[in-house]
Amino acid sequence: MRKLIILVLFISTTSFAITLNQVIEIAKKNSLQIKMNEADLMKVYQKIKEVKSNLYPTIQITGTFQKYDPNYITGLSLKNRYSASIGISQKLFDKTVFESLNVAKENIKLQNLIKKDTQVKIIDTAKKLYIKALYYKAVLKKKEDSLKYWEENYKFIKNQFKVGLTNKYNLYRVKAQYQLAKADVEKAKADYTKALIELKRFLFLDKIVYPEGNLKIISYEIPSKDNLKNNTQLKIITENIKIKEREKNFYASSNFPTVNLNLKYETYRTKEFPSLKETWKKGYVLTVSANWTIFDGFKQKSQVLQKESEKIKEKLNYKNTLNDLKKQYETTLEDIKSLTIQAKAYEENIKASAEALKLATERYKYKLTNIVDVLEAEKNYNDVFLQYLNIIYQIDLKIFDLQLLVGMEK
Repeated sequence: MRKLIILVLFISTTSFAITLNQVIEIAKKNSLQIKMNEADLMKVYQKIKEVKSNLYPTIQITGTFQKYDPNYITGLSLKNRYSASIGISQKLFDKTVFESLNVAKENIKLQNLIKKDTQVKIIDTAKKLYIKALYYKAVLKKKEDSLKYWEENYKFIKNQFKVGLTNKYNLYRVKAQYQLAKADVEKAKADYTKALIELKRFLFLDKIVYPEGNLKIISYEIPSKDNLKNNTQLKIITENIKIKEREKNFYASSNFPTVNLNLKYETYRTKEFPSLKETWKKGYVLTVSANWTIFDGFKQKSQVLQKESEKIKEKLNYKNTLNDLKKQYETTLEDIKSLTIQAKAYEENIKASAEALKLATERYKYKLTNIVDVLEAEKNYNDVFLQYLNIIYQIDLKIFDLQLLVGMEK
């Protein structure tokens, strides 16, 4: 934790390359949503303390002083009245207290699951923003390389035009392509910068951080469909089902008998008869009371049935969510397989288009072809390479989607 704090402080004052694991750790530490979940969790802990207070005795001390108008009192009355008492009250039996405690404990589990669900989604967003920045970094690098090619090609054609080896049309055409390449680089820079800003804002950092490494298919293992049970949404729904059952038990116990004990020691100033001498009276009062609601107009039954209905809805929600997750799992796997095959095909296509560009460039230098062939070869190579980068980016996003489905945090 100390190393992480030092890292965050260092990043906030400088800019440098950052790894995916570092992005994940910073996202977890700086996320406002996670901090809000922690505050909600603390609130539930305090709620348990509030419920537990019903299990402890209550102690009260009372003191009073009364002064009467002389015209108001009679000879039998005191001019000043004093009284004091100390009492203790204890619930001997109240089933609703224990059921409330059970509900509160289940709410702690629920808040922990909500916090984990938030953390998993925060990590998923952090990974996707990181890989997005890597993607635009790769696109920018490719377009900068392409610009270098078009710059050299423009210089070459310009020199040929000076010595009369090519016409003005070819010169203008290559110059236009060079200007387009410069515009593409500027757009790629803007896209990359926006991706970096998005990542910086998500991490709540003051300075830009740059993704380390190059875009590639991240290593992963295909999780079993059985791992969908670890999905945080499903776990939350499961916990909600338990809470509804606990709440149902709470209302079912509302008409149970309750038994209370009250013990009070009292003292007060009074007059004795027949002497009318002022004196102090003192002593204790012990009270044991029981309360049992026999009929409440079907209120309890209605509350129990409402919670049972809510529990049934949560169970149906669980089945529906699990079905949706299975569908997403299967379609995501198919997408990954399809994109992986496409990536392999594009790898071969890149080799072929790179060789075609090389041959077209050499043939043009020796007057065996025209500039149009070179332009088309370069455009084809760039298009294929950029499409390949996009496929790699899409594969990584699908892998992250798969990890999110099974509740993986890394």
